[in-house]
Amino acid sequence: MSGADIVSKYRNKYKDVLIDENKSIELMPTCSMRLNTILGGGLMPGKIIEVFGHEGSGKTTLSFSMVSDFISRNKDKFACIIDTEGGMCSNEVIQK
Repeated sequence: MSGADIVSKYRNKYKDVLIDENKSIELMPTCSMRLNTILGGGLMPGKIIEVFGHEGSGKTTLSFSMVSDFISRNKDKFACIIDTEGGMCSNEVIQK
């Protein structure tokens, strides 16, 4: 399955929650070009984003990367990560 096929599949499956590309909303790009494509350009500002998946699938890494990228682009704004499962180690935060 090609990248375009994957994007098309997920756009059709999640069309109710994805951004309408014709709207003029300034989206926040993520650290992943593929994820930006699937999301229609990035994340909506001011929204809570839930990242879920199997243990070891990269949820924490993705979250840290997105927050780090957002903060580096927007020095006057803030972002936070809320760990609802209690699996994030404070040493992990300091290291990242």
